[in-house]
Amino acid sequence: MTDAMAVKVQSIENQRLRRVTGLALGGLLCLSGCLGSIIPEPEASRLFTLPPSSAAPPQLESAWRNLLVDELNPAPALRSDRLLAIGASGEVQRLGDARWIARPAELVRAGLASRLSAMGAAGSVDRQALRFAADLRVLGELQAFQYDPEQRSAVLTLDLHLLCAQANRSLDDRQFSATVDSSADVTSLIGAFSSATDQVAVEVGQWIAAHQPSDCAVVKAGTPQE
Repeated sequence: MTDAMAVKVQSIENQRLRRVTGLALGGLLCLSGCLGSIIPEPEASRLFTLPPSSAAPPQLESAWRNLLVDELNPAPALRSDRLLAIGASGEVQRLGDARWIARPAELVRAGLASRLSAMGAAGSVDRQALRFAADLRVLGELQAFQYDPEQRSAVLTLDLHLLCAQANRSLDDRQFSATVDSSADVTSLIGAFSSATDQVAVEVGQWIAAHQPSDCAVVKAGTPQE
């Protein structure tokens, strides 16, 4: 093969290589563009917390030394961190891009504990079981923490159980609920949830204060109960 023929063959091979490379790059660019049109962009969310009480809490006369606000089990619809609207029909809708910074049950638990502490529901109120040997425990279920579009209000409902911690027995059970008027505007709704927590906390504090540590006295075997 002459030098001229060799140069010509090499030129043809280079042209083929450029075409193959160009097709490959074009395929990659197309794949990238196609995937970009199929895979949705990450949704930007606005994060909210439950504000502290803005009202001066009533002061309670309580004989309890230590109160533990235990975990609250959420209703199935409330296991998400989304702010939700739930109507009478049971239809669940998201309120735009709004999310809680934590699960609603934990936010309500923290809000309830801080408000009970400010009211003096016990000498010490905490959410950590290992910090002290509690005299009394409050635990239960978060049944509602949502916007009601029919009533145009924020709704908070708790089913709570009062337990004698040392005797390990139930002292009382009760449901607490509060409804606060609000629009579906998230800023307004967050304030309404805080007010609903205020109302429930006052009732829970009074409920706790209505019981005495003597109600938790361990009954010895053979001792008749009243």
